[in-house]
Amino acid sequence: MFTLHIGNFQDAERLLTESSNWAGVVSIGDPDQPPPSGLETCDRYLRREFHDVDARFRLPQSVLLARAEHVAAILEFFEATGDGPMLVHCSSGVSRSTACAFIGLCQAYGPGREREALEVVLAVRPRALPNRLIVELADEHLGRGGAMVSVVDEHRADWRREGIALAAVMKG
Repeated sequence: MFTLHIGNFQDAERLLTESSNWAGVVSIGDPDQPPPSGLETCDRYLRREFHDVDARFRLPQSVLLARAEHVAAILEFFEATGDGPMLVHCSSGVSRSTACAFIGLCQAYGPGREREALEVVLAVRPRALPNRLIVELADEHLGRGGAMVSVVDEHRADWRREGIALAAVMKG
């Protein structure tokens, strides 16, 4: 099984400069955003570009949403990656990268272990707020019947409650 590293663009550049010895790298960026320096030195990497939008709203045509084929490619990449360190990054290291790590773990762990997969992501990246659209597409692809979405929705609700409570405390 792979060892998970999740980060933002700057983390990825630093880690890729320090080492090219990754079992795999999943690089998620905005359209037309260049990949991090050092990505091309890795033997196995997957680069996908789409905006960090987590719902299927009516959006301008210029907004590129995550699509089923993006998620399928990410899941195939995780499945084909053996043991060793796996780096997953996006621009901020909060939404798209944590969603990709979560869906990769859900696939590896199998049905019924979605909460455990999210706990691993949160242990690696405590600020994780997985992109719901990516999770929804993976849930459909893996035939989980909403289990992955449910776990992420619960986490997002907890995060909102904690954020509201923290804001109230900070207001004094």
